Amino acid sequence: KMPVHLILGYSSPYKVYFNGKPIAWGDESVCWMPLNNVVELQLEKGENTLVYKVARLNGEFEFSTIMSRIEFGSGVLVDIDNKL
Repeated sequence: KMPVHLILGYSSPYKVYFNGKPIAWGDESVCWMPLNNVVELQLEKGENTLVYKVARLNGEFEFSTIMSRIEFGSGVLVDIDNKL
């Protein structure tokens, strides 16, 4: 397993599933920021699946996602190696 962080920015309700299980959601419209939500995941060896369910209530919709590892204590974002 490899621990990684899924970093989400959103402006409307959404739900994210990882390997079939809900891992993150927002039920209201908010101001989009690149770091609205951060979720720690454990990548399994082999294939992993992320599914995004998003809703646009009114106006513009913004959503972003980054997958990285965060080195706690230093505040540095580190790129992940895609091999397990």
